[in-house]
Amino acid sequence: MFSVSISHSSFRPHCRRLGIGTLIGLAVWMCASVSLAAEDQATQFLAKLRERGWPDVALEYLERAAEDPLASAEFLQTVDYEIAVTRSALARQAIGEKERDSLLAAAAQEFHTFVANNPDSPQAVAALAQLGSLQGDQAISTLNQADRVAPGAGPEAQQLRDSARELIDRAVKSLEQLLAVIPDRLAGLPKGTSGLGNKEALALRQDLENKQAESGFMLANLNYERARTFAPKSPEWQEALETAAQGFDALGRQYENKLVGFYSQLYMGRCFQTLEDYSKALDVYEGLISQPVGQADFRKLVARAYRHRAECYLALDLPSKVIDECSRWLDQSSAEERSQGEWLGVMLQLANAYRTKAEHDTTDTSASRLRTEARKLYREVSRSGGEFQEEARWALALSEGGKPKQIEVKGFSEAFAAGKDAVEVMTSSQLAGRLAANNNPDAVVDLERQVEENRASAIQYFAKAI
Repeated sequence: MFSVSISHSSFRPHCRRLGIGTLIGLAVWMCASVSLAAEDQATQFLAKLRERGWPDVALEYLERAAEDPLASAEFLQTVDYEIAVTRSALARQAIGEKERDSLLAAAAQEFHTFVANNPDSPQAVAALAQLGSLQGDQAISTLNQADRVAPGAGPEAQQLRDSARELIDRAVKSLEQLLAVIPDRLAGLPKGTSGLGNKEALALRQDLENKQAESGFMLANLNYERARTFAPKSPEWQEALETAAQGFDALGRQYENKLVGFYSQLYMGRCFQTLEDYSKALDVYEGLISQPVGQADFRKLVARAYRHRAECYLALDLPSKVIDECSRWLDQSSAEERSQGEWLGVMLQLANAYRTKAEHDTTDTSASRLRTEARKLYREVSRSGGEFQEEARWALALSEGGKPKQIEVKGFSEAFAAGKDAVEVMTSSQLAGRLAANNNPDAVVDLERQVEENRASAIQYFAKAI
């Protein structure tokens, strides 16, 4: 098997200085030990650059591929498509938001141009799928920027939401075009015995059917995201969510008893939940958690259904329902599962339920036990990272309150563990303080005090450990 001794890190700083002659030489070198019967050297060279994670070098080569005497006419016909694919890969590697958005916009335009100029190309379906996905990513990124705009910052947030809506509309148009093209492509493939005997045709049919399902799901989800561009509770907001729910419902029926169909049901439940139609949402989630579970991917889906069901119960002020259902689900889950994001979301809602029930309980002993259970779960989620870490840290900091309780420690292990706990609370209080600066200014002073008190406790325990 061919291997390259040159390292990624040592090669990349020089890639932009490569001339076409050097690139051609590199192509010959990288493909030298591979048979050329199946495909030309240019195709193999591009594939190997991508294998090694060098999209920047791949882009440079593609932009000058016409100068490569080793590139076949068939390869040159696909260059515009491959440039868009490569720029999309570069965008997903970009760290800076501005650079990422710029690359995404350029790639989207290149896919659009390719489809317009090559509607009958074998790559047209893949280009439309990539175009819809990129436009959707741009829209979500723009919406997230709008959410980060500070309250009272003027019209900036709404301008961003208007831009996101335009991007969503473009993505919807691309996906609708794709869904209109796929049936014709499927109809043109061999059927019956001839189809079963043609592995290439079977693979293409599977790819087209997968794209059909993925695009239908993405289309419904974009309508869900479109609601975020409108003022909550407005007629436009409600219409977008209802349209999304109808789309997910249709997909659930079309792909009944398949994973994409079950996920469509989950997202339909989210639409009802966002509309605050909790009765419908709970019915949808009930249908999912009542399914027999075994396969790992399906268990993740069910865990998400438990989390969203818990959110509905808490919105209805029914914490006992959450405690009963989520505790039972977590008890039936493995330790490995409990470290995964879907289960951490369930833990977070269970912690919220314990905290809410403690606020309702008038018995000091019972309330204290419930708060202890809540803090234990908040701490576990905050240690695990992921999308729920920030919320868990915030909740943990607010739940601690007062001065840190000093405990007697014996030996290194106890002292070290107590020091780590104090550092975790200190970190949570720091994060909560930053969030409170915008959301709850009155809490900032208490949170800053908690930071300093827990810092002092951590130093004390670590000193004992030493």
